[in-house]
Order: sequence, then structure tokens, then C-alpha cells
Amino acid sequence: MVLMLVTLFMNCAGPSSSHLFQRTFFKFDTVVTIKITDRSVDEKSFHALMKEVKKILDHYDEIFNMYNKKSSLFRITKFKAGQQYPLNSDIYQLLKEVKRFYKLTEGYFDPTIGSVTQLYDFTGERKMPSGEDLKKALEKVGMEHVVLIEPHYVILNRAPVRFDLGGAAKGYIIDKIARFLKNTEINDFLINIGGDIFVSGDNPYGKKWKIGLQDPRNKSQIITQFDLTDSSVVSSGDYERFFIYKGKRYHHIIDPFTGYPIDNNIISVTVVAGNALLADILSTSVFLLGREKGIALLKKFKTKYVLIEETADKGMEFYSNFLKIKKDKGFY
Repeated sequence: MVLMLVTLFMNCAGPSSSHLFQRTFFKFDTVVTIKITDRSVDEKSFHALMKEVKKILDHYDEIFNMYNKKSSLFRITKFKAGQQYPLNSDIYQLLKEVKRFYKLTEGYFDPTIGSVTQLYDFTGERKMPSGEDLKKALEKVGMEHVVLIEPHYVILNRAPVRFDLGGAAKGYIIDKIARFLKNTEINDFLINIGGDIFVSGDNPYGKKWKIGLQDPRNKSQIITQFDLTDSSVVSSGDYERFFIYKGKRYHHIIDPFTGYPIDNNIISVTVVAGNALLADILSTSVFLLGREKGIALLKKFKTKYVLIEETADKGMEFYSNFLKIKKDKGFY
């Protein structure tokens, strides 16, 4: 998760007073925060904007919510092998993009992992699935068995398939909200869905938005901070949804080849990109690939990043192509 710093310094150059309207929703099993700082917006127009944003959130909840048996994504679990079915256009477009990264990551970023991820419980009992259950679930994994046909059809060569779009859907929805706001000539805003962030224009004081990176092992600490505008910043890490079992940390980013949480010493990957979908997919993809292959993928897209690796002595080592993180109070 990326932590946005709530402290906005009053003594910096810019407007003498802040201008901020904010609304919080709960969707997709997480908190959604919208901040509008555009000075053309007043209270009345803000409420009108939020009505439209809520419609967008409700719309995509009906499409992507796997816990809603009436959702478009859940209905795919009922598709039979070898038959052609029409897909919701948003799901089709998102699956096209994630299939591209499935190929770029040599199968590590695999949205058909849903049959495996549903076996884990990271919030309730925090249980480990049995080896037999994992084996059966892995037989249903493999994006190569999903054939997408223009303009919006799919054939599943093997069924049933349970998609998990957790590494892409939030970014997709953020981009849709950002496009709506910009189309209504709102240029200064922040969108935060569960820690995935997109910022545009200026903060309430007429300066770039201030973003802070949380220490993955101490949430009360900030490792570093940087200014951002007209970009998205997304982090994937082993520290938000996890449990400890027999002294080992089990997190929610699953290796599609083994069915177990990926184990490659990566603690966190933060990606800064021009749109939230790319940042969302890349942060998860790089986490799965590991440092060397992950950074090679990031270079292809010319994105900014901060990668945190766990050292042999349980310390942290940082890699970044745009930040210099010096050792300070235990941090590098």
C-alpha cells in the first residue's frame, strides 16, 4: 500500500488558503477516497460530481465483484469448455491487457489464479489450504486456456475458470474515474482505492501532491516521500494481507505455478506510471518476477519504481531509479 501523507505544508509558496472537498466510499471490500481541489468546484457541484462517481463505483462493483453471484465476472465461472460466450466489454478489455502481461511475465501474472486464491483466508481464520486442495485448484489455472475473440467473446478451452483480477481491476476503475473527472474539466484531484492512487494537478495549496512510502515492517514510519502530479502510484507488498504459520509469513500474492505465496525475498514494489492500470499490473508482476526480471520489465515501460528486498539478516535493501533513500534512523 502507498500511504499518502496527510500533512500539507502551509508555508510553501502558493495559495494562502486550502481548497478541498473530500468524500469516502466503501467498495470492492476497501476504502475509496476522492479529493477534489480544483478551484472551479463548489459544494453544490462537488455533490453532483460525487453522485456520478458513486454510479461509476456501483457499476464496476456489479461487473468485477467475485463475491456477487450476479456479477459479470462471477458468471464466467459457469461457462462451459469449448463454447463461445459474449463478455462484458470492460471485462474483455481488462482481460486483453492482463493476458499481455501474462505473456510478458512468462505466466507469473495469471488472472486465472482465482481457484487458488479463494482457498486462502487472510482475514478470518487465516488458514492454510491443504496440499490436495491446492493440487486440484492448480489444475484450473492457466491463462493459455482462455481464448479472447474480437470484439468481446471468449472460449475457455478448460473449465471452470475463476478469475482473480485483484492485480488490475482497481487500477482500471481509477482510470475510469479520472477520465470522467477530466472530461468534466476537473483537473485537480486525488483518487485512492485501497492504497492505489492517482493524482492530477495540484493539492489544496496549489503545489504538487506529497506522497509518502510506508515502512512495510513499521506502519507508523515513513521511509521517504516525493512530489507527484498527473501520475499513478501503486504498491504491492507482503504486509497488508498475510498471516504467520509455523513461523513463516504467508501473504496474498500467489505463485501460479506452486499455489503458495511467492517466495523471492521481495517485501514491496512501488510503481509510478502515467495511468493506474499500468502501475497496478506492474507492481504485482514485478513482485512475482523478483528483482532482476522485475526491474528488466520495468525498464521496458520506462516507469519509476522503488523495490524493497529482505536481506539475510531480516533487514531491508532498497532499489529505485528515481529516489535516493539514505540510511536514517534504521532506513536506507
